[in-house]
Amino acid sequence: MSAAVLFVNNGFIVTGITAFDSELLTRFHVSVGALKLRDTFTFGTVAVAGPLAGYLLDRIGLKPLMVIGMLLMAIGMAMYSRADDIYALYAIHILFGLCLVTAGLFANVILVAASTNRHRGLSIGFIIAGSSFGQAIAPRINDLLAMNLGWRHALLVDAVTPLLIIPGILLIFPRLKGSTSFESDDPNVPGVTYKAALTHRNFWLLSITAAIGFCVQLGVVTNMVLFVERDLRLGGAAASGAVFLLFISALTSQIGAGFLADRFGSRIVHVTSLVIMACGCACLTMATPGWMWIGALLFGLGWGGNYSLIQLLTSNLFLGPAIGRIMGTIAVIESVGAASGPYAIGALYDSAGTYSVPFGISTVLILLCVLAVRALDLPPRRQAGAPAHAENPHEPY
Repeated sequence: MSAAVLFVNNGFIVTGITAFDSELLTRFHVSVGALKLRDTFTFGTVAVAGPLAGYLLDRIGLKPLMVIGMLLMAIGMAMYSRADDIYALYAIHILFGLCLVTAGLFANVILVAASTNRHRGLSIGFIIAGSSFGQAIAPRINDLLAMNLGWRHALLVDAVTPLLIIPGILLIFPRLKGSTSFESDDPNVPGVTYKAALTHRNFWLLSITAAIGFCVQLGVVTNMVLFVERDLRLGGAAASGAVFLLFISALTSQIGAGFLADRFGSRIVHVTSLVIMACGCACLTMATPGWMWIGALLFGLGWGGNYSLIQLLTSNLFLGPAIGRIMGTIAVIESVGAASGPYAIGALYDSAGTYSVPFGISTVLILLCVLAVRALDLPPRRQAGAPAHAENPHEPY
């Protein structure tokens, strides 16, 4: 069910909206940077509201927050269909940000982390794959809806989608509430206090990696359609195909990375994912159709693994009574990157006249994340099938 929630809100908010970019640019007479500033409002709201959502999650539980989040998405999509200027979009994207912080990734990761232990990496990989699958096909769905109904009526259809998810949330999700709901059942992973987390270098290294990763990921993803249409001068079918390839490859790696991390350790899988992501971004800088397809494939494989490993490491290292506040604070930091990525890449395109410049800068930023992951202080990893008290000091976490 968590995968379905992320399929809807991450899919239609993060990438589904981009299917209407060309229409919005023409109708509102704005620059690419001005249009992409809407995403800054989305993730800026996540940054501001993250700590509050984490506090409420620890106090009132997941179900009420998730239902509120899906209702906000429905309201926002309905308002989008009536928007007639760019400032209305900015206001609507604040609602979208509130949806993502109450019913998005970190709430669902906490739910799965609190419910699983032995195969936590694989479980988290599956729910994140649901998000990527949604982001892969939402632009295609909206393309088809817009062709047959017009873009405003397509958004009304999008508004109905989150309402269909709410009954599943109410019927299927457990009502996790209070500190004991989020205790690890592994004696080697004691509950971490909020103060202790803030003073540990792992918290800041993970936060920096998440911020840079989300900055590049969302910057590339939200500009992919315009990159294909404007830099490569290909049609909408090629643009939606590139987005589809990017997210399908990410979906595959999100499940695969969780599976591999459960068996070989998180560090080696995480570093490998970041290197692949950097190679994909470098391919996109070549700005030719052939390199674009290779770049989309590699970039998706890389960021999918990075995405899964950040969530897995956070839940493994900090699961305990303060997990909501800890992940809420990390959400604030990563959202600074997420908020700046779409606008920064769009603005650099406006300045340079090509996406090769921002994609090149993004390649360097991803490589910096490799250094951060290498510097993580990770505990020994248990051998597969070993009892909870047994440790293998020779295997990386």
